[in-house]
Amino acid sequence: MNIDLNLDNFFHNTAGGIASLKNGQEFKSLNKGKQIRANIVLKISDIFKLDKNIAFTLARVIEMVHNATLSHDDIIDQAVMRRGEKSLAAVHGNSRTVLLGDYMLSKALVELSEVKSVEVIQNLAICLRRLVDGEWIQLESTNPFSLSVEKYLELASLKTGSLFNWAFSAPAIVSRMNEQFINDLKNIGNLLGIIFQIKDDLIDFNDQSGKEKFIDVKNNNPNIVLSFMGLENNKKHEFNSSLLDTSIDRATELMRSKIKELNELVERFCEDNEEFQDFFKTVTQKVSDRAY
Repeated sequence: MNIDLNLDNFFHNTAGGIASLKNGQEFKSLNKGKQIRANIVLKISDIFKLDKNIAFTLARVIEMVHNATLSHDDIIDQAVMRRGEKSLAAVHGNSRTVLLGDYMLSKALVELSEVKSVEVIQNLAICLRRLVDGEWIQLESTNPFSLSVEKYLELASLKTGSLFNWAFSAPAIVSRMNEQFINDLKNIGNLLGIIFQIKDDLIDFNDQSGKEKFIDVKNNNPNIVLSFMGLENNKKHEFNSSLLDTSIDRATELMRSKIKELNELVERFCEDNEEFQDFFKTVTQKVSDRAY
């Protein structure tokens, strides 16, 4: 479900030089994402019967943070397009896009402070640190074919699992649930994020996805299919089309094993929290079955 989080108007009440961008039409792309993380926040908030204004703020915050990381990613990846529109970097250049990403992060923290929960802010700060750690590992991983599966899973946990971790746990933190309950949700969110990233990597080789095919190969980015290809090809830094089907099969099998692991976590959690059962089933299916 797409929610209007008013992300294309995040410059409201802004003064100073950045206010000159208030009417920039290119920011309409900020509302075009799948909003999986925001929907997770809203659904879990609903289970907790959290105040709707607080729930909306948490959902808006996570999408601002997500968009900020994407704007920085587009600079690193030299991406020209994002969600069918020109990327912010293509429109404003790298320097201004860095500042725009930083602005979104700072705006997210300001809005999150209105929730009046120091712990939820601390957890977002940890999430941001983990995201940067993941980006750093990715920059240092100059040969995706030699990246081990173990290192890949660490990277996926940092880069993708972190935001899912926060999406699952933030409503519980604001609702003052106990530490074990919150940690269980964090673990479920982190594992779902890893599954999300593996699926994203598989989509890179799908002709029907609507995305530019082989973008990770072109950009030399870590991709679990390329990790398996490297294992099959003695870690040579080269794409081998004859090994593609086998590598995709191994990546798919890894995803299935992670889904099984997730289902086991969910089953244990729902023994005492059965109200989450249908939601977990739906979101797991949506992440693992998506085609774009």
